[in-house]
Amino acid sequence: MSAEAVASGRGAAAPAGAGLDLIEVAVTYPGRRTPALAPFSAHVPGRGLTALVGPSGCGKSTLLGALAGLVPADGAI
Repeated sequence: MSAEAVASGRGAAAPAGAGLDLIEVAVTYPGRRTPALAPFSAHVPGRGLTALVGPSGCGKSTLLGALAGLVPADGAI
């Protein structure tokens, strides 16, 4: 399912406790050649604590924006 589908409400709700799969999620802002977030895949478990860490400018906030539906993204969430 695309990030656009989730953001528009077309995505189906996952069962409680289900994890989150990110498949080749990428963000390139309009007018830019270099992606703000290079294609990224991961599985986030439904329970526990997951930390998103990295140096300044590596795309952490961009990824969170894509997950929240605030930033258009390619790939599937």
